[in-house]
This record gives sequence, structure tokens and C-alpha cells, in this order.
Amino acid sequence: MIGFDLFFAKKTVKMIQRVQTIFLLLVVIAMGITVGTPLWEQVDTGSGTGDSWSLTAFMLTNFDSAGKEIQSSSKWYLAALATFAGLLALISIFQYKNRARQMMLNMINSLVMVGLVATVFFDYQWN
Repeated sequence: MIGFDLFFAKKTVKMIQRVQTIFLLLVVIAMGITVGTPLWEQVDTGSGTGDSWSLTAFMLTNFDSAGKEIQSSSKWYLAALATFAGLLALISIFQYKNRARQMMLNMINSLVMVGLVATVFFDYQWN
């Protein structure tokens, strides 16, 4: 029984060490960074007001030159998309026994990440 457990453990470790696993781990890390850090910041120096904007995965905030918050709006859906993409990548790592399912999850994850980038871009354009 011990020999079977060691064989299973060696096979699991070997399969998790494939090259796509490294890329999927990078996706998980990148989505975590996306949720935890500002996505975009802008300081308006041209108009002389000194207003600034900051977009995080949870909130779009407008500050005046003194750093006081003027307005803010919730952007929870950016955090939800980034978290979902990270979870899909993490789930996909452990689907190494079913290659077709792993590829399907990765294709869905690619669409989710494209949706995240498009949402950030269009959110910037309309605000």
C-alpha cells in the first residue's frame, strides 16, 4: 500500500510540473495583483485643478488637489471578473488528468480575461 501511495504522489507532482502549470500559476498571481493594486491612475495637471482619478478593482475615485475624495463609484464587477479568472486558472491546474477539460477551462478563462480588459478600457472611456 505504501508503494502505491508513493507512485501516486510522484505521478501527481510530475503532472503538476508541466509548463502550462507555470503559466497558469502566473495567471493566478496576476489576477491577485489585479485585485490588490490600482489598475489606473491619472492626475489632471492641464486644467490647473490638480484633480486625480484612481481606479481599483473595487472603486473608481476622484480626488481634488488636496487629496480629498470628491466622488466615487463602485466597480465590484472588475474584482469579480479578476477573481473568477484566477479561480478558473487555479482549478485548471488540477485538471491535468483530463486534458480536454483543462483546455476548455483555459479557453473560458481567456474569454473572461478579455472581458476584464475590455471592461477596464470601456470604463475608462465613459468616465
